[in-house]
Amino acid sequence: MPALRSLYQEYHYSAKAFRELRELAESLDDHISRPANVFGARWLPHLQTALQVLFPGYRTLMMHCQNTKEMHVGSAGRQGQATFAVKYLTSFRGLLFTSFMWDIAEEAVHLSKVLQAEFLTVTAAAAVRKFEMQCLNMKVSNGPRVNSFLKDAGAGNVFREIAITREDSDVRQFEKTRMSVLDEIGHNMDERLHYLFNDPVVKASSVLDPDTWPEDPEELASYGVDQLRVFSNRYQGQLEKAGCRAESVHSEWQGIKSLVGINMKHKTTPDIYSVLNMTRNFTTCF
Repeated sequence: MPALRSLYQEYHYSAKAFRELRELAESLDDHISRPANVFGARWLPHLQTALQVLFPGYRTLMMHCQNTKEMHVGSAGRQGQATFAVKYLTSFRGLLFTSFMWDIAEEAVHLSKVLQAEFLTVTAAAAVRKFEMQCLNMKVSNGPRVNSFLKDAGAGNVFREIAITREDSDVRQFEKTRMSVLDEIGHNMDERLHYLFNDPVVKASSVLDPDTWPEDPEELASYGVDQLRVFSNRYQGQLEKAGCRAESVHSEWQGIKSLVGINMKHKTTPDIYSVLNMTRNFTTCF
């Protein structure tokens, strides 16, 4: 996001520029924070922070940058940064794309935290699938940040009291760019994270979804035994620390299937696990 980087450089390296920005914000009764660096070591949280600064302080930032550009304030480099930021961030298409990136960043930050932490493989795989579904959803409907921008901008040429430029082709071009970005994200996710879904534990985890269980009682009786053995072998140490003996896993599994099959056929999966978590007989291993 070059425009965000220009704002960061403008106010990070010039104490005078940031002092002027704060004084302008005070006169407008606005709240303003110093624009954040987009390209930090952990770039996703940095991007999210930069966007959280940009939109609440949009009016003040644009007014100050426009003044820097039009009044030729400061060095040629400073004027150039202000000119670039104003050109991009006062265009309808630029603001629409920036809002779209905010939607992606907010969803991706959670995934990034899960992948950096020492969570179980199944947890990481679930977070990846959730992010993939959110990206697929963004292909057919706008995220909350895009919707908020479109609502605020309306059909006119003003956004938060700042004049913006717009072209008839803006939305069409944005749709093409959005699809391209989301396709690229999907491709990169498949390339970098496909190993998660080849993990035996992740493959076995589908057995824990009651919606996939067979309805026939005889089939259900033997269902999931091999998959539970995969879990038991992988997490044997953790199970022993929790006071769960290996032979107890099979016994609890059979009891859970019996309870769900008899009493909870029509409950949703979250409701089923809510009941199981409160059932003392099934909290040792599961």
